[in-house]
Amino acid sequence: MKLQTNKSLSRRRGASVTAILAAAIFSAAASPGNPLPQVVNQNGRHALLVDGAPFLILGAQCHNSSDWPGLLPKVWPAIEDLHANTLEIPVYWEQFEPAQGRFDTSIVDLILRQAREHQARLVLLWFGTWKNGSSHYLPLWAKSRPDLFPRMVARDGRRVDSPSPFAPAALQADLLAFSALMRHLKSADPVHTVIMVQVENEPGTWGGTVRDYSPEAEKAFGEYLRLRRAQPRFANARSVRNALERARLRQAGRLVSGATQQLSKSDLVRIEADDIRRSRVFGEEAPDLGAPA
Repeated sequence: MKLQTNKSLSRRRGASVTAILAAAIFSAAASPGNPLPQVVNQNGRHALLVDGAPFLILGAQCHNSSDWPGLLPKVWPAIEDLHANTLEIPVYWEQFEPAQGRFDTSIVDLILRQAREHQARLVLLWFGTWKNGSSHYLPLWAKSRPDLFPRMVARDGRRVDSPSPFAPAALQADLLAFSALMRHLKSADPVHTVIMVQVENEPGTWGGTVRDYSPEAEKAFGEYLRLRRAQPRFANARSVRNALERARLRQAGRLVSGATQQLSKSDLVRIEADDIRRSRVFGEEAPDLGAPA
């Protein structure tokens, strides 16, 4: 019995030494002096560079609710069984900012430490205002203020389980929390264990509605329609669809004319307010390409 105990202790010590050596090797390869991870385009070919060298992600994603200390021990054996080199794992707003203005980085630091011990890179998913069209990961202090963090309203007046995009206070609060997360990563992860961060997760709607029918949303939509219907050749839904396509053209022109660095996916898919407001409907733009506004 004593011999078995000694063998077991020896194995545990051996495993600990191996983990320490692996972490040291990983840290040496991921030097603080190495450039940030980036996607490069050369001769029509794209590559993800990590620590200045091409990196092939062999990734695995943990469960949406696995980023808690009690569940993390179940994650790493699965990563090792899959021989994955990258873990995609969420960071919850409710976890990161349990009280308004007070940021708790302990879970993020725990993930960073364990990822380095297991020689894994990380892709963090920010479960902020949205998570799969819902807002279940909002902090409790935000959920308790539906006046500042409202949900969408369906056509029939029902509140649906999706956050409204017409909530300036929610946008500002989310922006502050996400910025705090990125600042912490800059200081706590000089070796770039985190190679990517997803901003929000699957924004959208539930409850059978394709858009928000709240008073704020109706006011914004009505403002455009009121002005557009006064213009010649208004064709109802077709005019609205065409207006969105022209907004995308203005967006493309803005990106091409003002690009000073490589554009991100977020840049390519985001239509800004100015892309809409530059429509002739608002009287701020000269006719373009002879097309109706």
